[in-house]
Amino acid sequence: MAEIIQRDGTWTFDGETVRIVPGGKAHPVRLALGELAVPVQALAGISFEPERKGAGCGSGCAGAPARCCGPPTGG
Repeated sequence: MAEIIQRDGTWTFDGETVRIVPGGKAHPVRLALGELAVPVQALAGISFEPERKGAGCGSGCAGAPARCCGPPTGG
């Protein structure tokens, strides 16, 4: 079993399930959700791509990846 302990919660992996338990410093919504158990199969297609510095799209979300922004606001 592998375990990652942080101030905002604990992640535990037992080979079949990732169990996420919020800690005292977690966001209030995360605390309200409580403990989550996610099957590894549900995570199989997920990849992490770090944000490139200054990759904003010019629509008021500077620094955010372009895929998170809506179309540029005109003016």
